[in-house]
Amino acid sequence: MGYLNKEIINSPGGVPTNLMHIDYLSGTIESNIHIVSLEDNGYHINYAPALQISSYGHTQEEARDMMINIVIPDLFENILKIGKPATLEFLSKLGWSAVDRESKDFKNSAFVDRDGILQNFNLPQDTKIQDEVLTLA
Repeated sequence: MGYLNKEIINSPGGVPTNLMHIDYLSGTIESNIHIVSLEDNGYHINYAPALQISSYGHTQEEARDMMINIVIPDLFENILKIGKPATLEFLSKLGWSAVDRESKDFKNSAFVDRDGILQNFNLPQDTKIQDEVLTLA
């Protein structure tokens, strides 16, 4: 698909700012998205709090592949289809803001702490949580 290059760079992060550059003319989206990884009942889950999307798999690799190859591309495809006004409304409901009025650049500094993630997924306190940033270009 032309809107998402499959070259993915994984880098560890603390509490990153999520960034997104949407170019409707070229039909591309570039982004840095904070992903939280955890395990629940034998399934690995990847969760992107700033986009309120998740993926899962029997292994961490399956969960990440689902996020990278299915979940995020589907979301980005729909963002490109709905156009700028609807995208602005959608992203603002998720806590994103445009860098400036005419910008194609958006940011979201939302942070869900460990307790919030455990509560959202109804997980025990000893659940291991790993943070990373997916850079999609």
